[in-house]
Amino acid sequence: MKKISLSFILLLLMLYTLPCLAQQTGFTQEDRERLVRVEATLKVFMEQVDKRFEQVDKRFDQMMNFLWMLVVLNCIN
Repeated sequence: MKKISLSFILLLLMLYTLPCLAQQTGFTQEDRERLVRVEATLKVFMEQVDKRFEQVDKRFDQMMNFLWMLVVLNCIN
């Protein structure tokens, strides 16, 4: 009797959880649109980061040139 009860409970549990596992979570149009917006935002962000890196690189080059000028002036004196 105990085995039958346990088997019946397991069967009910399997029948209850099976539809949940079988459901497909589809990729909706809303998901696609959201992904497109995220990609566009990411592209803008990456362009801004690249621009900022270029500005920092340019500033670093200016500082190095200035330091070299100071070194040359100190060597001349």
